[in-house]
Amino acid sequence: MWFLIAVALGVGGKVVYDKWAKEREEPLDVSGREHTLLGLSSESEAAPRIARGEAPKGPLLPSPLPCVPSSAWTRFCQAMRVGSSGDVAPSNAVGIFGLLPKRLADLGLVGEEKREFSEKAQRMVWVGRFVPPLTEAKFRASPLAQYNAFCDSMKLYDEQLESGKMKAPDGLSRSGALAVLHRAGPRGLEAWASRRAKPTEALVKKVNGIF
Repeated sequence: MWFLIAVALGVGGKVVYDKWAKEREEPLDVSGREHTLLGLSSESEAAPRIARGEAPKGPLLPSPLPCVPSSAWTRFCQAMRVGSSGDVAPSNAVGIFGLLPKRLADLGLVGEEKREFSEKAQRMVWVGRFVPPLTEAKFRASPLAQYNAFCDSMKLYDEQLESGKMKAPDGLSRSGALAVLHRAGPRGLEAWASRRAKPTEALVKKVNGIF
């Protein structure tokens, strides 16, 4: 049960995440796989293996998505890695997977979200405050909390794709569409055929076709 963010952050976080615990199927057990998760920072080792379509080294991360093998899910997570757990990008994307404040707000982790101009990014970006007892410091210090949030985000997006609420453009596989949604949201997916950012396009090339 310690896979839940509440446990990863301490007992004090349980109330905030009770809803997640009730809605989630039996929590995924990643015991003994922490080194696989933390080892995603080894870009020099992981990238060539991903490019060749090889299975990841070490124990696999169990897949939270229907009909997606754990080997494919682990490759996807490796390819989606953008930094270390404590990183904050100019866009305010946080941690291993570059989770944006707007998406964290969708997941109930961040509140008071709004857009404001960032001198560092030289554009409008999303900002917000983590919902107590969660704090930015706690979230940045917990790779497991970030992985849990990433899993929930991907699962929710995948459910919307499977239900037909959102449609993947031609040329995008399931994993490719999830990568676009992660980086650019539903509007980015809708506009993919006509407008796309180069960093997002580069990421999609890495993950498209994994599943």
